[in-house]
Order: sequence, then C-alpha cells, then structure tokens
Amino acid sequence: MIKSVFDDLKSATPKNHFTVGIDDDVSGSSLKYDAEFSVEGDDVFRARFYGLGADGTVGANKNSIKIIGDETDLFAQGYFVYDSKKSGAITVSHLRFGPKPIRSSYLGQATEFHRMSSAGFPRQV
Repeated sequence: MIKSVFDDLKSATPKNHFTVGIDDDVSGSSLKYDAEFSVEGDDVFRARFYGLGADGTVGANKNSIKIIGDETDLFAQGYFVYDSKKSGAITVSHLRFGPKPIRSSYLGQATEFHRMSSAGFPRQV
C-alpha cells in the first residue's frame, strides 16, 4: 500500500488528499494498490500452518523455525497468531526462511505452502 503512495507521486497529477488501505467509495480518495506486490525475493520460502489451540501446531512450528535458524545457513523468522483462550481456538503459524537476512515485520500473505492441522481440517498443499 505504501508503494501506491510513491507510484501516485510519480504520476502527472498526484492526489493532494488521499486514503490508503481502505476503499473510500464516498469521496473516491483511495489510492489503488497491487495486492500481489511483495518486497520479498523469490529465494524466500514462506509457509502458513493452521491448527487448533492445544493441538501442538504452534509448538512444532516454533521448534521447526528454531532448528532451521540454528542448524542451517538459512535466516529464519516465525510469527504465531493464536487466541488468548488457546485451547480449541484457531492458530496460524507464519514461517519464512531464506539465504539472506529477513527484515519483514508482517504476517506472510503469499505463501508457497499451506498445511492445515489434522485435527478435523482438510489438508491443503
């Protein structure tokens, strides 16, 4: 979305007042953005795992990303989303790793691999 601000500044008639991140259908001041744009290189592997609280998915993914970061030459990062209730709530593990330092500070959107917990969810790859 930030890229859309810079793209607009390069245009012949940049907007003076605008909104980013929402579709302002009242004033029409929203900047259009490319939802597929990514600053990550093609050499970064991204994965997202879905589970149920207390099924072990988050713990297993924390261990996996730690092993990848500690025992390989790859840089690794993990973000974990879970409900405060933990048990029974949906969990999402966002993992990424690659040969260069990872400076991303957001959840992975475009992932190469999706795996849903075997606890009642169908598997998607």
